Amino acid sequence: MLPSHAQGNSRHPRHAQQPLSPKQRMRIHELKRRLREAGAGPSHEQRILRLWSHALPRNSGRRLPGTFFPSSLLEALPSIEAELVSCPVNS
Repeated sequence: MLPSHAQGNSRHPRHAQQPLSPKQRMRIHELKRRLREAGAGPSHEQRILRLWSHALPRNSGRRLPGTFFPSSLLEALPSIEAELVSCPVNS
């Protein structure tokens, strides 16, 4: 038998959330657009998304962020990341 939180128990805070409105969600295409507006090219987008999806720091990998990412992107990333952290998770 599954634990009560895995059965969709409405008392569990994660399941008690109201559905998110479209304005509260960060869609992947919006995130890619924000990265491109900040100066990211396709390889920069791919690396940022891979790092985020694996919960790795920006300085992971063979190349240092300062030598790989455009400076405009490096300046914009903290605000983009802060916005992502403040977005509720859609369950």
